Amino acid sequence: MNSETLKKSYLFSFLPENDLERIRKIVYQKEFRKGQDIFCDGEKARGFYIVASGRVKVFKTSPEGKEQILHVISEGGSFGDAAVFDGETYPANAQAIKDSRLLFIEKADFIGLIRECPDISLKIMASLSAMLRDFTRLVEDLSLREVSSRLARYFLEQSKKKGKETLEGKRFTLELSRMQLASRLGTIPETLSRSLGKLKDKKLVKADKDNIVVLNEKALKEIADGLKKD
Repeated sequence: MNSETLKKSYLFSFLPENDLERIRKIVYQKEFRKGQDIFCDGEKARGFYIVASGRVKVFKTSPEGKEQILHVISEGGSFGDAAVFDGETYPANAQAIKDSRLLFIEKADFIGLIRECPDISLKIMASLSAMLRDFTRLVEDLSLREVSSRLARYFLEQSKKKGKETLEGKRFTLELSRMQLASRLGTIPETLSRSLGKLKDKKLVKADKDNIVVLNEKALKEIADGLKKD
């Protein structure tokens, strides 16, 4: 099972079988229940994780207790990898939002491996660059865009990644609860519900519990880009 997970992972999918075998030898499997902390902000970074199954949120918490979700990691995704290279501690919290099976790679073992196989580090750099772009966009959204624009962009991204064509439009299932989605978008559930209601009233999306259908992709993109008010 670890072999298949490594092949699907963003970090290692490009590697030939002999390099994957080297990585398998330093992988540990860990399981976490829904709601269980994986690591905390400021905790010593001992290594990084790859999601084999389940889902994990990476988040920051303000002194007042407000939570801001930075990333939601699904199967094949990794987290904690930045801390392996740039510091001694994890820069955020990580928690399982579903029962999850994770692969753990210790920092010392991994650094030793990339010294032997430096090509692996190039893929890590690409992954960290993508993460930086996500952070830049998140800061832009939170500071410059209204909640409706953030929600419209999130729906478009999810429909592109996971959407299935239907007669009505692209359908996908939300991977987050409404409270978690509000945190991801930097708002509160009540404001999120109002913004979703406006998109539904304008028949841009259809929402049935966790199932979302994008009915008018062009108009939704105009709102996501800030070209059109909700």
